[in-house]
Amino acid sequence: MKNMALSIKKVITENFAAFKMLWQFYEYDRSYYSKEDLELDGTFDIDEEFFLDIATGKEEGEAYLLYFNDMLCGFVFIEPTEIAGQEIPELADIFILPKYRGKGLAYLVLKQLMFKSPMAWHIAIYKDDKKARTFWQHAFKRLPFKSVDKIEPSEAEGFQEFIVEIR
Repeated sequence: MKNMALSIKKVITENFAAFKMLWQFYEYDRSYYSKEDLELDGTFDIDEEFFLDIATGKEEGEAYLLYFNDMLCGFVFIEPTEIAGQEIPELADIFILPKYRGKGLAYLVLKQLMFKSPMAWHIAIYKDDKKARTFWQHAFKRLPFKSVDKIEPSEAEGFQEFIVEIR
Protein backbone atom coordinates (compact mmCIF):
# COMPACT_ATOMS: atom_id res chain seq x y z
CA MET A 1 0.00 0.00 0.00
CA LYS A 2 2.93 2.33 -0.52
CA ASN A 3 2.24 5.69 -2.15
CA MET A 4 -1.45 5.23 -1.56
CA ALA A 5 -3.32 8.39 -0.79
CA LEU A 6 -6.91 7.68 0.20
CA SER A 7 -9.10 10.56 1.24
CA ILE A 8 -12.65 10.39 2.47
CA LYS A 9 -14.95 13.40 2.08
CA LYS A 10 -18.45 13.74 3.44
CA VAL A 11 -21.18 14.04 0.82
CA ILE A 12 -22.66 17.53 0.86
CA THR A 13 -24.88 19.44 -1.55
CA GLU A 14 -21.90 20.57 -3.64
CA ASN A 15 -20.65 17.04 -4.39
CA PHE A 16 -24.02 15.28 -4.33
CA ALA A 17 -24.17 14.87 -8.13
CA ALA A 18 -20.99 12.78 -8.03
CA PHE A 19 -22.43 10.60 -5.27
CA LYS A 20 -25.67 10.16 -7.20
CA MET A 21 -23.77 9.07 -10.34
CA LEU A 22 -21.61 6.63 -8.38
CA TRP A 23 -24.76 5.18 -6.84
CA GLN A 24 -25.99 4.42 -10.37
CA PHE A 25 -22.74 2.51 -11.06
CA TYR A 26 -23.20 0.71 -7.75
CA GLU A 27 -26.76 -0.29 -8.63
CA TYR A 28 -25.50 -1.61 -11.97
CA ASP A 29 -22.71 -3.52 -10.22
CA ARG A 30 -25.06 -5.20 -7.75
CA SER A 31 -28.08 -5.64 -10.06
CA TYR A 32 -27.21 -9.32 -10.51
CA TYR A 33 -27.89 -9.86 -6.78
CA SER A 34 -30.54 -7.22 -6.15
CA LYS A 35 -32.50 -8.15 -9.32
CA GLU A 36 -33.27 -4.46 -9.85
CA ASP A 37 -34.39 -3.36 -13.32
CA LEU A 38 -33.70 -0.09 -15.07
CA GLU A 39 -36.32 2.60 -15.20
CA LEU A 40 -37.60 3.64 -18.63
CA ASP A 41 -35.15 6.56 -18.62
CA GLY A 42 -32.22 4.12 -18.41
CA THR A 43 -31.34 4.75 -14.76
CA PHE A 44 -31.84 2.71 -11.64
CA ASP A 45 -34.47 3.91 -9.21
CA ILE A 46 -32.78 5.46 -6.19
CA ASP A 47 -34.25 7.44 -3.34
CA GLU A 48 -32.56 10.68 -4.36
CA GLU A 49 -34.53 12.78 -1.87
CA PHE A 50 -33.44 10.53 1.02
CA PHE A 51 -29.78 10.73 0.00
CA LEU A 52 -30.00 14.51 -0.42
CA ASP A 53 -31.50 14.69 3.07
CA ILE A 54 -28.49 12.68 4.31
CA ALA A 55 -26.15 15.13 2.55
CA THR A 56 -27.89 18.11 4.17
CA GLY A 57 -28.19 16.55 7.62
CA LYS A 58 -31.99 16.24 7.58
CA GLU A 59 -31.83 12.43 7.85
CA GLU A 60 -29.68 10.18 9.99
CA GLY A 61 -26.80 8.54 8.20
CA GLU A 62 -23.50 9.40 6.63
CA ALA A 63 -22.38 9.29 3.02
CA TYR A 64 -18.76 9.73 1.96
CA LEU A 65 -16.97 9.99 -1.35
CA LEU A 66 -13.68 8.16 -1.68
CA TYR A 67 -10.68 9.54 -3.53
CA PHE A 68 -7.52 7.69 -4.48
CA ASN A 69 -4.65 10.04 -5.33
CA ASP A 70 -7.27 12.80 -5.73
CA MET A 71 -9.35 10.76 -8.21
CA LEU A 72 -12.93 9.93 -7.30
CA CYS A 73 -13.00 6.15 -6.84
CA GLY A 74 -16.06 5.20 -4.79
CA PHE A 75 -18.32 5.85 -1.86
CA VAL A 76 -19.42 4.57 1.53
CA PHE A 77 -22.85 4.82 3.09
CA ILE A 78 -23.48 4.32 6.81
CA GLU A 79 -26.88 4.34 8.43
CA PRO A 80 -28.28 3.57 11.86
CA THR A 81 -30.08 0.24 12.09
CA GLU A 82 -31.79 -1.88 14.67
CA ILE A 83 -30.56 -5.46 14.54
CA ALA A 84 -30.66 -8.26 17.09
CA GLY A 85 -32.38 -5.90 19.52
CA GLN A 86 -29.78 -3.15 19.42
CA GLU A 87 -29.38 0.18 17.62
CA ILE A 88 -25.99 0.24 15.89
CA PRO A 89 -24.45 1.74 12.77
CA GLU A 90 -24.56 -0.35 9.62
CA LEU A 91 -21.86 -0.16 7.00
CA ALA A 92 -24.74 -0.30 4.55
CA ASP A 93 -22.89 0.16 1.28
CA ILE A 94 -19.31 0.40 0.12
CA PHE A 95 -18.47 0.76 -3.54
CA ILE A 96 -15.09 0.99 -5.23
CA LEU A 97 -14.92 1.52 -9.00
CA PRO A 98 -13.48 -1.58 -10.73
CA LYS A 99 -10.32 0.27 -11.81
CA TYR A 100 -9.41 0.85 -8.14
CA ARG A 101 -10.29 -2.56 -6.73
CA GLY A 102 -7.56 -4.84 -5.42
CA LYS A 103 -5.49 -1.94 -4.04
CA GLY A 104 -6.56 -2.35 -0.41
CA LEU A 105 -8.75 0.75 -0.46
CA ALA A 106 -11.74 -0.93 1.15
CA TYR A 107 -9.54 -2.05 4.06
CA LEU A 108 -8.32 1.51 4.49
CA VAL A 109 -11.90 2.76 4.47
CA LEU A 110 -12.86 0.26 7.17
CA LYS A 111 -9.87 1.26 9.28
CA GLN A 112 -10.64 4.98 8.95
CA LEU A 113 -14.41 4.81 9.47
CA MET A 114 -15.17 1.74 11.57
CA PHE A 115 -12.12 1.63 13.80
CA LYS A 116 -12.25 5.21 15.06
CA SER A 117 -14.03 4.08 18.25
CA PRO A 118 -14.79 0.76 19.95
CA MET A 119 -18.38 -0.17 19.11
CA ALA A 120 -20.56 -2.71 17.36
CA TRP A 121 -21.38 -2.51 13.64
CA HIS A 122 -23.86 -4.30 11.42
CA ILE A 123 -22.66 -5.85 8.15
CA ALA A 124 -25.06 -7.38 5.58
CA ILE A 125 -23.81 -9.22 2.48
CA TYR A 126 -25.86 -10.64 -0.38
CA LYS A 127 -25.68 -14.44 0.05
CA ASP A 128 -24.92 -14.89 -3.67
CA ASP A 129 -22.23 -12.19 -3.85
CA LYS A 130 -19.09 -14.32 -3.70
CA LYS A 131 -16.71 -11.37 -4.10
CA ALA A 132 -18.24 -9.49 -1.17
CA ARG A 133 -18.36 -12.62 0.99
CA THR A 134 -14.69 -13.32 0.23
CA PHE A 135 -13.74 -9.72 1.00
CA TRP A 136 -15.52 -9.78 4.36
CA GLN A 137 -14.15 -13.22 5.28
CA HIS A 138 -10.65 -11.83 4.72
CA ALA A 139 -11.48 -8.58 6.54
CA PHE A 140 -12.81 -10.51 9.54
CA LYS A 141 -9.49 -12.36 9.73
CA ARG A 142 -7.07 -9.52 8.86
CA LEU A 143 -8.52 -6.61 10.79
CA PRO A 144 -8.50 -6.35 14.59
CA PHE A 145 -12.15 -7.09 15.27
CA LYS A 146 -12.90 -8.02 18.87
CA SER A 147 -15.68 -10.36 17.71
CA VAL A 148 -17.63 -11.34 14.61
CA ASP A 149 -21.06 -12.85 15.25
CA LYS A 150 -23.16 -14.20 12.40
CA ILE A 151 -26.88 -13.57 12.84
CA GLU A 152 -28.75 -16.85 12.46
CA PRO A 153 -31.28 -16.78 11.00
CA SER A 154 -30.61 -13.63 9.03
CA GLU A 155 -33.14 -10.84 9.64
CA ALA A 156 -32.98 -9.76 5.98
CA GLU A 157 -33.94 -12.29 3.32
CA GLY A 158 -31.17 -13.06 0.82
CA PHE A 159 -28.40 -11.71 3.05
CA GLN A 160 -25.76 -12.97 5.44
CA GLU A 161 -25.63 -10.63 8.42
CA PHE A 162 -23.00 -10.05 11.05
CA ILE A 163 -22.52 -7.93 14.12
CA VAL A 164 -18.87 -7.06 14.55
CA GLU A 165 -17.31 -5.53 17.63
CA ILE A 166 -14.36 -3.19 17.32
CA ARG A 167 -11.52 -3.61 19.83
